[in-house]
Amino acid sequence: MTGGAQIEKKDVNVVARYLFGFIKSNIILSQKEFVLHHDKPILVGTIIDREHIHMAGASTSAPSVEQAYRYFYDPSPLTQAIIYKFGSLARSADVRVARVKTDMPWIIHRAIEKALAPSRDRVSRCEGLVESHGLRLDTLTARIEAQDKAKVVLIPSSEPTSGVQPKTTASVDIYVYDNVERAEDDVVKPRIQEGT
Repeated sequence: MTGGAQIEKKDVNVVARYLFGFIKSNIILSQKEFVLHHDKPILVGTIIDREHIHMAGASTSAPSVEQAYRYFYDPSPLTQAIIYKFGSLARSADVRVARVKTDMPWIIHRAIEKALAPSRDRVSRCEGLVESHGLRLDTLTARIEAQDKAKVVLIPSSEPTSGVQPKTTASVDIYVYDNVERAEDDVVKPRIQEGT
């Protein structure tokens, strides 16, 4: 990473969790875990303490097992501060996530209420207008339902059903001439009848 690069909080949280787990599993170990993770604690202690090997002789100054345990169980104050900081970052991220989870339903509810407020006001105004005219909405709907349920008797109309007026209808007489049907209006103008 370059100097001044932006780091998102999400990335910091992931890094903090990873490093906290790494430090917890590799640096802060109980005695049993230390023995399980490292088969030869004296050799590990030798590498970590960087004891000098005498090149002239075959003997080495190897630290005792107690020194190796002490190195792993007494981490420096800087390491403890880093571990604490990473743990604090992970915890604060978890707290923020928990707050968002609890606040999210209220945020959604407020957004819905805000979107529906104009419609609710309009319905209230319409109900006020209906009540001001002396007729409640439930009474009006009851009347409409009652009217729909009532039997309606249809009286047949005495008006003609066709769109043509009776004065313009003509009668056509059909005559047979030499086995050919011919209408009278082909030869003679039709006479206009009045009525049906």
